[in-house]
Amino acid sequence: MAFVSRNPSWWLREYDGQWEAARAAFRGLWERTPDLIYTAGQHENSATMYPPTASRPVDGDFDRQEPAFRFGFGAQLRYGKEHDRWNARLAEQLHRDWAATGREEWNQNLNAIRRGWTFASQRRPTPARPG
Repeated sequence: MAFVSRNPSWWLREYDGQWEAARAAFRGLWERTPDLIYTAGQHENSATMYPPTASRPVDGDFDRQEPAFRFGFGAQLRYGKEHDRWNARLAEQLHRDWAATGREEWNQNLNAIRRGWTFASQRRPTPARPG
């Protein structure tokens, strides 16, 4: 199922190619860990694995969530240098950016956006530290 893209104003054409290059790996990871839920307001590495029998707080359909995954992935490319970790200030900015694309339901998409962000941050090379 293809989705209609509504890119934020900061989206660069190169982000499309980077998402397409990463999409299969991201989907594979998502399929292995669909119940990974980030705790709102916590640090980037704070996550909970819900057991398969638990009520899942996210929609389990990858294609329906792909716009949010993609948005989070691109957001990390755009804001990753300013925000090395997920934080409240970043979440507020992304909420505004998400709304500016005409999308609603921020809270329902927040976990998927964070998963995209985290995946992109793990793919980005870590800058060398002096000394």
